Amino acid sequence: MHTRLRQMVLAVAFLFVAAMLAAGQATPDEAAAQGWRPPTPEAIGEALGSARAELEGTSDQDPPVLRAELERLVSILGRQNVLVDELNTPHDAHDVAAEPGEGPITVQQLDELRSELEATRSSADAAASRISESQRSVEESLAKIADAERALRTAKETDPEGVGEAARIAAMRLRTARAELDVRRTERRIAERESASAESRATALASRIELSRDRVVFTKADLDDVLAGLDRTRQDLESQLSRAQSNLDFASERLMSARRRLDEQGRETPGLVDELGARVLWRDTYRRESETVAKAIERVGLRRELWEMRFGLANDTEYRRSGRAADRIREISGEIERSRRLLLPRLDEARAQLDKLSGSDSDRSESTTAIASRWSEESRRAAAQLVDVLDQDRRRLDNLDRLVSLAAADASTIRARSIGDWLREAWGVSTGLWGTELFVVQERSITVGRMVTGIALLLVGLWLSRAASTVLGRIILPRIGLNEGATAAVQALIFYALLVTIALFALRLINIPLTVFTVLGGALAIGIGFGSQNLMNNFISGLIILAERPVRVGDLIEVGDLHGIVQHIGARSTRVLTPNNIDIIVPNSSFLESNVTNWTLTEDRVRSSVSVGVAYGLPTRDVMKLMKKAADDHGKVLEKPAPIVLFEDFGDNALLFTLVFWIRMRRMMDRRIVESDLRLRINELFKDAGITIAFPQRDIHLDTLSPLQVRIADRESDGQIPAKEPHA
Repeated sequence: MHTRLRQMVLAVAFLFVAAMLAAGQATPDEAAAQGWRPPTPEAIGEALGSARAELEGTSDQDPPVLRAELERLVSILGRQNVLVDELNTPHDAHDVAAEPGEGPITVQQLDELRSELEATRSSADAAASRISESQRSVEESLAKIADAERALRTAKETDPEGVGEAARIAAMRLRTARAELDVRRTERRIAERESASAESRATALASRIELSRDRVVFTKADLDDVLAGLDRTRQDLESQLSRAQSNLDFASERLMSARRRLDEQGRETPGLVDELGARVLWRDTYRRESETVAKAIERVGLRRELWEMRFGLANDTEYRRSGRAADRIREISGEIERSRRLLLPRLDEARAQLDKLSGSDSDRSESTTAIASRWSEESRRAAAQLVDVLDQDRRRLDNLDRLVSLAAADASTIRARSIGDWLREAWGVSTGLWGTELFVVQERSITVGRMVTGIALLLVGLWLSRAASTVLGRIILPRIGLNEGATAAVQALIFYALLVTIALFALRLINIPLTVFTVLGGALAIGIGFGSQNLMNNFISGLIILAERPVRVGDLIEVGDLHGIVQHIGARSTRVLTPNNIDIIVPNSSFLESNVTNWTLTEDRVRSSVSVGVAYGLPTRDVMKLMKKAADDHGKVLEKPAPIVLFEDFGDNALLFTLVFWIRMRRMMDRRIVESDLRLRINELFKDAGITIAFPQRDIHLDTLSPLQVRIADRESDGQIPAKEPHA
């Protein structure tokens, strides 16, 4: 039973490994980004203060590039400080009731909810765009970090100490790139939070709109109020049209007058030419205004028609079910789209003309006459008014389009949702989820449905392979005369042959091309006689490590002379990060063939000790109390088990004492830091108590068989004292 369960688990793992192997060629690994946490404000402040201090400490002898990178680092850290404050600030989300209040609501209130929903969705789309942009920025920052790390490694090949100009610049660029990566990831976190908030608000608004549709009341009085407002709008537009036509007649007369005067001159006078150009622009502006206002008056009729349709949709069930309103709404929407296609190029052309006239005004020389400047200003004013007229017409079209969208939403609510509607919607959601694309391999889509089907086929195939091979091994093969050993071998071969065949079929069904295994298959074929044993040994060792978990990601381990933190356990090797921030790649077989010290396998408590020697004759009880006090005062020394002090031995030059204590260690440096702190504290306490730390002592014996010569030298005239001669 356990064997079959293990085989099923290995089969599922094989399928997922194949899928991930295929997807790894097209999608980046985001494990580091998912586990990333933004730096704390304290850490940012410390880094910013350090960078500013380094910047102030630069001199003229330092490379300009180094100072520029420091300035950029200070700027990036300042930006990160602002972003982290924004990220830590509670998000001010607007309250949206999931359930509408009791009683009817007006159609205007429903329209406000729909407008709010549209604005919220626009905010969600904008946040999604910022997420995509920040993701691209993160990828660029990762590339910069990789380039900086390569440059630093290259510089350290010739400058191991890293004190040269190239190494300093490369290290500074690496710091800047990492700080920039934190900024980009923080920006992405903020955008993700805003996107989630907008999506949540949009969902709540959509739910509220859905629940409010059945309680919308659109009375005849409400319709009369809306139509009265449209009548006032028509009157205002008719007045505007009258003024525009009067201005058009006046501008046409002025244009004809300018043309007559230009014809009477008989030559192209610069002032008259500029006047004529300005008059033409004013005439065209008023003509366009008359046309747009006339069209706006016509669209008031469309607005009346739309509101009357909405009234009928809200109060006439037969009219709502007939579909006539939906057809007419589509016609009006098409008319609006055609008008917009004609308007937008004209608006762009008018804006370009205004920009050209504004640019020509700024380029005029001081010798330009006042008359020419006057008509140039008139031309610019006419172009600006034309832009305003066309832009106002665009806004009217947008408002009409908005009303069309609201009417279309009313027309889509034909009847109350039935159980069949809910079932069809659930089926649609399930179908959409079934066809959701997980990733793409060589332009082939891998969907949820294909993945689930492939896994199911693999599991069924595993059972069928086991059953078929068992029948062959127990019933058929013994009858043809095979012995027990041959039967077991043939049974195993048949089982694995069937399993491989079904696995290949499952991969084909999932749409994973077999070409993704060509590199692995070629390596296995070539390496059968050239070291494939080590490859498979490491692969199997990796599976055993993942299953038994003697070493886990994040564990502090020691293998031989290597010690560090496990960063990643792969199929062939494990990546270990040393205290010197160096990644060491260790074959998986090393963890099974060698003694491995795992400091944090069961817990992270570790015992350590600090030894000290004091001079003979000092009070030993006081020494032990002071050493115990140093351990008790340290915040990282555990209270349980309690630290103890041992009188180790009578040494050659000192009385030897050892302080034994327990700490929690996640890094090798944690123990060394605590030991250093305790040595400093013990030294201070001993100094205050007058206890002397012993040092080695030696007796010096002089050969006195002959007298010692002592010579006293006088000062020379130049004030120098000659060097003493060595003693005999």
